[in-house]
Amino acid sequence: MSLGTRIARMSLLIAAMALATVALGWWGVVFAAAAFGLIDRRDGSALDAGIAAGLAWALLLGVAAGRGEVFEVARAVGGAVGIPASALLITAVAFPAALAWSCAAVCRLLRPPAASRPVRSADPTTT
Repeated sequence: MSLGTRIARMSLLIAAMALATVALGWWGVVFAAAAFGLIDRRDGSALDAGIAAGLAWALLLGVAAGRGEVFEVARAVGGAVGIPASALLITAVAFPAALAWSCAAVCRLLRPPAASRPVRSADPTTT
């Protein structure tokens, strides 16, 4: 797979994860990763789903941070539970990445194998 194809594919997956999250919340990551795990037959598909989910959430957090919503909440929640705000932000990116990776990996294992095509003979008289 060429680098350009890989970048385009990952960009579409990031967009799908972000849109699914906006539409469905945390469950959006699960549904998007499950669909990707069932569709993509490559060995690295679960890793791609995890990376895309993490990047999508980082993008969503960046957009929210631009409006000033993220850091105040992270400080308040971090103070309430006794951990730094940065740890909450890292967790907010790591959790959807792990969720998408695990969901895509499980769905990849559960999907039925690809149907094998019968081999055709070059001789037209044999069937």
